[in-house]
Amino acid sequence: LLPGQEFLDRISDFAWRLSHDGDTIRYVNPRTSDHLGWSRTEIEAFSPWWSYLLSPESAQDIRGLMAEVAAASVAVGGQGGAASSSAQLPARPPLLLTANTTGGLRLPLEVHSIYVAQDGWLFLARNPLNLDSAEEILRQTQARFRSIVDGLSINLVLKGLDGRRIYANRAYLE
Repeated sequence: LLPGQEFLDRISDFAWRLSHDGDTIRYVNPRTSDHLGWSRTEIEAFSPWWSYLLSPESAQDIRGLMAEVAAASVAVGGQGGAASSSAQLPARPPLLLTANTTGGLRLPLEVHSIYVAQDGWLFLARNPLNLDSAEEILRQTQARFRSIVDGLSINLVLKGLDGRRIYANRAYLE
């Protein structure tokens, strides 16, 4: 059996418990919701989950890996993808995926552990962002903000709590 919710809430940035067939998310830990912006209820309603939460390339990668694991499980006497005995797959580096956030951003994920049991699948992943990639995401977000705000025909000024002007769009400056 897979670990309970209390355990999953503490062990990883991303913990997804899937149905036996792997198509439905049965549980996600709170950090998954925090990182992606979707509520747990929304995430658990996505079916198939990968078409909502992952980029098309990542969805294809995860489905391919799940098929490989399921085939290995059947080869050692499992049933339909849920391993009833231990299936050995060759060691591999963590699977790098791209997740979709509610704001339309793409967040990198590194799936480091996959567990298969009779009651379903468990995916554990972490956010591999380092300072450089976090700064790049911030730069992209700021550039997107500026392109939207500068295109407005109304004057827009952002001020800090101290009253200093932080940003003004083109319409204001002209």
